[in-house]
Amino acid sequence: DPRKLLKVAAVARRHRPGETFYQRWLDHTRLEKIGEHLEKGNPLPSNIVVGMTSDIAKQTKFEPTKSEYEDADAEQKKLLKELQREVVKSKVPIHLGTLTFPRKYRSCWIIDGQHRLYGVIASDQGKPILKNPIKLPVVVFAGIKYDTMAGMFLDINVEQKAIPPDLKFDLWGDYRPETDVGVASRICKELNTGGSVLHWRVFYPSYKLHEEENPNDLPKVKRIPISALTDAIIHSRLTNDILVPKDKANGISE
Repeated sequence: DPRKLLKVAAVARRHRPGETFYQRWLDHTRLEKIGEHLEKGNPLPSNIVVGMTSDIAKQTKFEPTKSEYEDADAEQKKLLKELQREVVKSKVPIHLGTLTFPRKYRSCWIIDGQHRLYGVIASDQGKPILKNPIKLPVVVFAGIKYDTMAGMFLDINVEQKAIPPDLKFDLWGDYRPETDVGVASRICKELNTGGSVLHWRVFYPSYKLHEEENPNDLPKVKRIPISALTDAIIHSRLTNDILVPKDKANGISE
């Protein structure tokens, strides 16, 4: 439960007076977006990464899960059995159980995922954005030093490679088609495959899947990247909603 974790977990922010840490400031706009994303029922598949020092790790207790919960209902027992079957199949040693550790502030430290964690309690004009309780996956590294946590933060946020912008906007049109970015992406693809002056002149990674081979097909280097064209459409506000008077609505088609 993210709300319970927030009561005991600390964020090692760089600006803490008298302490040398590594985390960035919270971006409240990003928190609101995460809260809205969760409220729509969308998942956050990435783990919250937590560090625990040796002194706290020595106070932890792991209790293996029993094959049956006495107070579990039929659905919970079914899920537990399915999970146990998956554990048996795994080649990695996995133990199901409950991890107990001291319920005091700074029992653990948030290494990665502070925005996802605080996004759960984000508010808009004083009102909580997320109405229903949710669960988030958490990975705990126990018995490590603060310097190790800082190194992990750098590895996660510096070494990982972001997906290419053209692939990102290409995917957005297919998997988030109703968002502003998704609409702009679909406009770009329509311009590329329709009868516009940009026919065969827009590049996106999947464009060959939607086009027949053509001798006049331009190479990638001479096409307009979908990332640039999508960005131009969004900044021109062409995807913004507009109010249309009733007497004018009949003459408008999608």
